[in-house]
Amino acid sequence: MKTLKPYLTISEAAAALSKSSDVPLTDRDVFDLVAARRITLLARFNEPYPAQLATVTPSENPDLSERVDYGDSLPGGVRGVFPLWLGAFDRPFVNSTGEFQSEHGCLHFGTAKQGTLIVIEAATLPPGAEWLVSCDALRELLK
Repeated sequence: MKTLKPYLTISEAAAALSKSSDVPLTDRDVFDLVAARRITLLARFNEPYPAQLATVTPSENPDLSERVDYGDSLPGGVRGVFPLWLGAFDRPFVNSTGEFQSEHGCLHFGTAKQGTLIVIEAATLPPGAEWLVSCDALRELLK
């Protein structure tokens, strides 16, 4: 897979995977790969969107692998590209309208700081934002 772009949209990723694997893939197939944790989904927030910070720590409860504590709002919201964070018990799915959706009603995104998350209160990606896949992740998947 040759491209100079660091990220592909979901449709571009489906087309690239189809071409590389000789099997036609759809956007939903790409989302299914994310839900199966085979690739990481990224979100690009083109416009500031309200968000808050959270910290994730190992849980004291042996039945849970992590604990998320919600904190302050991010002044000015979130803008940029961030990886979707899936906790151990998250079960994302593709809803009937073809949107990737969180079962918890909010989406968590990783940050450069270990243990810190960005949270938006939306089960699906808000308008003005788009799902992306890293070209490096696709290359790794195709190995």
